[in-house]
Parts: sequence; C-alpha cells; structure tokens
Amino acid sequence: VLERQLGVGAEPSIHMEFGTLIHKVIDRVETAASERGAIHGTLAEGLAVLDDEWKPGLFGGGAFDDAWRARAEAALEHLYSLWPSSGTPIGSEIDLQFERDGTRWLGRADRVEDRGGSVAIVDYKTGRPVGVAEAATSLQLGFYLIAAREDPAIRAHGEPARAEMWFPMHPLKSSITVRSFDASLVTDVEERMSAVARGIDAEDWHPIPGAACERCAVRRACPAMPEGKEAFAS
Repeated sequence: VLERQLGVGAEPSIHMEFGTLIHKVIDRVETAASERGAIHGTLAEGLAVLDDEWKPGLFGGGAFDDAWRARAEAALEHLYSLWPSSGTPIGSEIDLQFERDGTRWLGRADRVEDRGGSVAIVDYKTGRPVGVAEAATSLQLGFYLIAAREDPAIRAHGEPARAEMWFPMHPLKSSITVRSFDASLVTDVEERMSAVARGIDAEDWHPIPGAACERCAVRRACPAMPEGKEAFAS
C-alpha cells in the first residue's frame, strides 16, 4: 500500500530503466527468433536491437551512458553465449491470470517454452541473484506456474512443470545463474496469496518481514524495519 497507493519509493530509478531496456531488447529478439522457428536469438541480433532501443542521455549522458551501455552489452553477451535452455519457445511476454475466492491475479511471463513435452516459465532478472531458498518459495514464480497450468493454450504444449529466474548479469564460469521454484509448494503459494487478498480486503497493512525486505523500495518507511521505525515515532 505504501508503494502502490501512496507512491512511497515508487519513483523511477536508473536500475529500473536498465531493467526495462534489457527486457525490451530480449523480448524483441526472442519474438523474432520464435517467429522463424529458432530456439533463441543471437548476440548480433541483441546488439542490433540494443542500438535501436538506446536513447542517448537516458543514464545521465557521457561516461554514465558509456558505463551502462557496457553493462547492457555484457548482459546480452552472457545471455546469448551461455543460453541456459534447449527448450523451444512458446511465446514471449505472455499474459497470465487466474482467479481464487473472487480475487483475480494478473501477471506477465517473460518467456514460456516447451521442454520436451513439459512447459517452463522464465523470468529474466537484471539484478543480483536471489538465494536458492528464496526462489524456491517465490510468490512470483509460484503464480506463474499456477496460472500457466490454468491456461489452455499453454497446456496444449504439455504440463507446466517449472518456473525459474535467469540472471544474465551474473554468469557462472560456464553457465547463467538460474534459480528455480519448488513446484511441490504450489499449494503453499496459493494459501499465501489468499491471505494477501484477505488482508487487502480487510485493509490490514501489517508488515510481514521476509527475504524480500532487503530489496524493498519502501523499507525506509516501514515500521518493521529499523530505519522505518523513526518515521512512525510519536
């Protein structure tokens, strides 16, 4: 509620601009690759689309632009030289949704692919990799898997069995860092999402600290955080 309704911490940032840029580039490249029947695009295509999407001054101009451009090129080089899957693309930027107890949940998957009769949902990340345990219990990845299982067009390609995050900014020596959701926790995710919906309906904004707090945009205004408690001092 602090971020979405009151606008606290919702201001655009360079890191958000960078993430948006990389997602645009990958989406365009992968959409074109899918249309011609390729498993994925190429680095040359990624760099060409980056040229097309690049807006001088977006990151401050001069040396700032140069530094962020180098980061973008490195991310694309890592991704396309160490592509972490042999799955066939079903689509990019696919809208997903499902409804539970009168609440409709909406989202968009960066990539959905067929992996030999089962389906995987992929989310590209331009930040630092999250921990294995955090990804395994991720509400975001859990939502993707649940929603994909209720989408007839996706199920036509096989049972959605995996949801994972790719981190092209942080490659290992011979692979891209990948973090996966634990599909056995789908029921737990549904219960957590239902609890969130009930809390919103009741206007209960009591904070529930967790691993995501480290990257929360509103922690400076959150009463559960040391720096946020000062904002609520009487």
